[in-house]
Amino acid sequence: MNDRETEIETHGDYSPGFVDGDYKIEKTIINQHSSPKKTRWRELEWYFSPILTVDDDVQRRLFIAHLVVQLHRVYKNSGYVNFVSLFCLADIEHEDKQLPGYCLLSHQTKYIGAVKKSLRSLSDSSIPKETRQEYYNSLIKELDDIEKDWTLSIKMKFSDDLSAIEFTYDPDTCQIKISVPKVISTDPTDYPNKVKNTSEFLTFIAAVSTSQIGMCNDLECIMSYYPLHKCYFDILDNGKVSPSNIRVNVEDCEEYDYVNPSVDVELQRYSN
Repeated sequence: MNDRETEIETHGDYSPGFVDGDYKIEKTIINQHSSPKKTRWRELEWYFSPILTVDDDVQRRLFIAHLVVQLHRVYKNSGYVNFVSLFCLADIEHEDKQLPGYCLLSHQTKYIGAVKKSLRSLSDSSIPKETRQEYYNSLIKELDDIEKDWTLSIKMKFSDDLSAIEFTYDPDTCQIKISVPKVISTDPTDYPNKVKNTSEFLTFIAAVSTSQIGMCNDLECIMSYYPLHKCYFDILDNGKVSPSNIRVNVEDCEEYDYVNPSVDVELQRYSN
């Protein structure tokens, strides 16, 4: 293999929103593709919480209470924690019915697992009503106790659009924040780490999913990181990003990959 640039052709018709026509892949990407990988990958974890109506403020406040209390429980002894997850309102089949609900998608699997368990403790009809009421009372009391010593700042967008939510747990300043990320852009160069960690990648996906036109001022930013490169090709070829194609490192969930076999096959020709 030589050091020449390699022309890789896109196959879709969605490229004008990002670039005009085909572009070139440098040796950096080919090397990343060729490097041996022993990483164990897993999919993002998600949870769907059925609701009665999408505009019920009581249900929204209760959902936020679950998020805050579980954030405090899961990361109580972890020091400063900051990550981004995806959220939207969606319809899904639940017990043979199409129901609206809150859909939360994240690489923080332990946290999502705790939120799942907490929500089910109130919604599972197989649990005695008295037991569910006891759990509700304990949840509200724990939230009240947190509010006595911690500053809570909550700003969520409840919409059908896929949105990024930033979770911050800061024991040094006794602050818990659930808010919109400061940077939401389709341009990877706008992000501090150039979309090379999972939290920034999820924010990028939220931006792409709600934008008609994507901008990128420096294609080398995309070309230099293979997982982002594969996602970008998916956008060019199919006009969208599929969260189900995202994989995260089991040992370090802020390291991600993006499944795109067609790009792997394309680059395989240049890696031998």
